This record gives sequence, structure tokens and C-alpha cells, in this order.
Amino acid sequence: MRVENLKFETFFLIFFFSFFARADHGLLNYEEKKLIVKLAQTKEEKRNGFMFKKEIKNFSGILFIYETPEIVSFWMKNTFLDLSIAFIDKNNKIFQIKKGNRLTSDLITSSRSVSAVLELPYECSRKINLTVGKVISWKKININQMSEDISDNANIFSCFSS
Repeated sequence: MRVENLKFETFFLIFFFSFFARADHGLLNYEEKKLIVKLAQTKEEKRNGFMFKKEIKNFSGILFIYETPEIVSFWMKNTFLDLSIAFIDKNNKIFQIKKGNRLTSDLITSSRSVSAVLELPYECSRKINLTVGKVISWKKININQMSEDISDNANIFSCFSS
């Protein structure tokens, strides 16, 4: 009886806490393409972005989400990849795209307040034809849900190195 209770308690705790696991990735929809992106939600995640990454695996870009719209700035110091930086408004519409050249200290600033910013390797943005005026949508997923979401959506576009 004691072992049965322990099994149930363990199962319950795993089940209960799986609902509270922080979503660390996003399934992004752009046109008819789906991409797996990392989510930058905390100050530290937003500060680091693509810095120090020489290649990417298991994700195609980084989506920065802002709870309150704000004007944001990025720089490319310690960033080893050329990036496209897409500034997204409260309606999930891309209103501006700027190129970030690797290893520069140039400041890249949005022209107005953003609700989200999508950083993609420059070549990836060209492959998917990232364009001003297009709408992007996404849903947050955690690492445990990712395999389910991918299997349900075989149309995942990949920009990452394997």
C-alpha cells in the first residue's frame, strides 16, 4: 500500500508541475512556414540573445517578447552571425526589419514601440522571405511539448545546423 501511494504521489507531482513548466520555445507561424524559436522573456535572456553563438541547433531564431510595448535597441557585439532583426507591433505585424552585422557595436533601434522582436540569421530570413507588412503568430511551447507540436506539424522550416 505504501509503494502504491508513493507511485501515485510521484505521478501527481510530475503531472502537476508539468503544467507550470516555463515555456522556453515558440512555434512561430510566418506565411505558410513554421519555425521553432527560442523565447527571450527574462532580462538576462533578452540581454544575451545570439551573443557568443557561432552556430544554432534545434531552433531557427529568437523571439523577444515584451509585456509592455517599448522602443528597443540591440547591438551585435559578441554576436558571430549576421542577423535580420524584425520589429513587431501589437498586432503581430512586422513594421521594420534591420540587418545586424556580426561583431559590430552599431546600435540597432526600433523606430517605434514593439511588442516583440524576431532575430533570425540573415540567410534564414532570406530563405523564408521575411518582409515588412507581414503578420507573424506564435504559441509558447515547452521542451516536453515540442515533439508533439512538431509531429502534428510536419511543415517545420529549419534554419539551424544539424
